[in-house]
Amino acid sequence: MLYVNSEIKDLLRELDICIGYNPSLDDPGRYIEQFNFIALRSGLSEEQEFKALVHELGHACDHHNCLDRYERLFSGGQMERVANNFLISEALEQYMSINCLEPSQVNYTRFLDDMGLDYSYSVEVKKFLANHN
Repeated sequence: MLYVNSEIKDLLRELDICIGYNPSLDDPGRYIEQFNFIALRSGLSEEQEFKALVHELGHACDHHNCLDRYERLFSGGQMERVANNFLISEALEQYMSINCLEPSQVNYTRFLDDMGLDYSYSVEVKKFLANHN
């Protein structure tokens, strides 16, 4: 399975969310509230799978009885943007770890391209990199 950091693992465990794979899923991922289940399309690249998981986890937090926890992790904005901001921070951590990069070495446009994200997220990426310890 895909690498996920301890914060994601803790949140999945806390919410008792199950993850499964489906080769015929139309979207890269989907949160199914009735079953507290995140379905991921099998065959995705590791980056796509990570993006889908983190994005759907954002939706799970929105739909689950943990909005207070979600709001503590993220501030303001619409949920789609918040889910993507969560993705950015988690994906950047993984990207830097896999590529043995320091924040100052990350090319943010390449990162956004690799993740399939719009350049409108460059502000969030730069902010994360500037504040990363």
